[in-house]
Amino acid sequence: MSLSTPTRDPVRTASLLVKAAERGDETLDAELAEVLGPHTETSVDWVPVVQALGRSLQASYNALRKAEDACADTETEYAAAQRRREDSVNALKDELRSLRITVDAVFGTKALTQLSLDRTVSGEPLALLRLGNTARDGLGELSGFPALRRGMALNVRLHEAPLGSALYELNQAVMAVRRAERAFRSACRDRDALLGELTKRGRDAVESLDKLARRASRH
Repeated sequence: MSLSTPTRDPVRTASLLVKAAERGDETLDAELAEVLGPHTETSVDWVPVVQALGRSLQASYNALRKAEDACADTETEYAAAQRRREDSVNALKDELRSLRITVDAVFGTKALTQLSLDRTVSGEPLALLRLGNTARDGLGELSGFPALRRGMALNVRLHEAPLGSALYELNQAVMAVRRAERAFRSACRDRDALLGELTKRGRDAVESLDKLARRASRH
């Protein structure tokens, strides 16, 4: 007779064994007793068996818990970086819209075309950075454009500083997202590798318990 169904989950079994070893239980707790089922009535002293298996699994189990925490932490940081990038996208879009309104009012559509502001402002970060850089680089060339009405002028400096700041912030935010994504994926790969290791070791522990239970049932 094999152990009961809960032991088919090797990670769950490993968790039960490690926790029993950490507590130093002198008797089997309810969950482990349920796993062992009728075999608890045999002459086998299951407590030292459970303690030994739990201690053998402890390093792998603790490493997995630590890796899971790291994966969760880096996921939180990744989400925060994505929110920062979204805020930076919106800030740069606002600057470009403001510049477009001003340039259109002072110089008209030809100037908008010169700055590539005659197109829809994309929300995709890299496309938005390209558009913003094109607009910033073209600001100095507007001095050659005639104003639509006498007396109208564009103070380039009023737009250069906030546009440059918004471009810098979005560029930094894009790089932060890339770093956070790499860290998140790396942490999750480490977690998955440790999960595979604990699964294997937990399966070995299940087999050890099964063998001992079968031997006990023959006596």
